[in-house]
Amino acid sequence: MDLDEYGTMQGQTIKTLGRWHDLINGRGIQICETDDGEAVSQWLLKWNAVCDFEISVVHDDDEAQAIVKKNVAES
Repeated sequence: MDLDEYGTMQGQTIKTLGRWHDLINGRGIQICETDDGEAVSQWLLKWNAVCDFEISVVHDDDEAQAIVKKNVAES
């Protein structure tokens, strides 16, 4: 599979920021950006038979502060 085919599999709403490969240990990391969690699930289900995934949701400083402030206000 070439990178164009790979990009088609992930869809239009997921932007890959970078991919790195640990060929010796058979692992890698991919950093993506999206607002569409369902698209991520659909994309990764296509790879489920051959890969294990760990997914982390991360936020920039402004997003993190807003989330924390909202959480504090609601508690």
